[in-house]
Amino acid sequence: MVSRADLTLIVLAVITSATSLTAFWPAGSPISLLSTLVMFGYVAYFAIDIRHGLAVRAYRNQALGIGLVTIMLAIVFVGPSNSSSNPLLAVLETLRLVLLFVFTFYWIDASVLTARRTDPLLRDTFRWRSVRFVPWFFVILSALLLLVGSLLNQTGGPSVVSPSAVIVTIVVLAGYVGPFILGAILLPISARRSADPQFRKQLVWFGLFLAVFFLIFARVLIPGIYGNNGIYLTLTGFPILAGSAYCLYRSVKALVPLNRISPEDEKRAK
Repeated sequence: MVSRADLTLIVLAVITSATSLTAFWPAGSPISLLSTLVMFGYVAYFAIDIRHGLAVRAYRNQALGIGLVTIMLAIVFVGPSNSSSNPLLAVLETLRLVLLFVFTFYWIDASVLTARRTDPLLRDTFRWRSVRFVPWFFVILSALLLLVGSLLNQTGGPSVVSPSAVIVTIVVLAGYVGPFILGAILLPISARRSADPQFRKQLVWFGLFLAVFFLIFARVLIPGIYGNNGIYLTLTGFPILAGSAYCLYRSVKALVPLNRISPEDEKRAK
């Protein structure tokens, strides 16, 4: 059964995809950018609103993580781009990408911790409660180095982030790719051990979002993968955004404990 919240998001997703046909990706038209902002804003509001209604702190942290990821995703795609001529905007552009990765890892961390609470045997997957500080260290260190490096590059100062291509590669892999690979290993194991079907459902939907997430950033991570075909980007870019918003929405919705009422129970209630 489709709820009002489902119908609202579906309508926003259709509008976002339809208005994208008026302009090329990523600049878009004011209407398409506004519809994208409203769509992600709706999902973020839904996540924060649900967070206030959850009794368990672990689930609240997951809802908060989804809300933060949604907000940053909207800022990434609605905010200005190609701002190399403006040092401040260039640093802010780096900051929004960094925060998006940090908030995504925050959700991964919260989910692995939540999985232990839903495991009847209370198993701590790979001793995550103890070792989680190591990947967090690399994530934060990489974020700081990238921000400082972006600032120094714009001001003409010496680079402290990339004295060599090898060090840059190590920092990026250790700070971003490494933790996400670790999450891809931990979360399926945690989901299998969990006795909460709603929790497993939430992981599946967020996993689908991550798959779409990497499709979105393939153009950034692998330059030239899409070429310069503006029509192709127009027809695929905004529908992919709509799909990512829907996955985030379904992920946070899975946190809500839904108790089905049978016809017999309904008769007794009357």
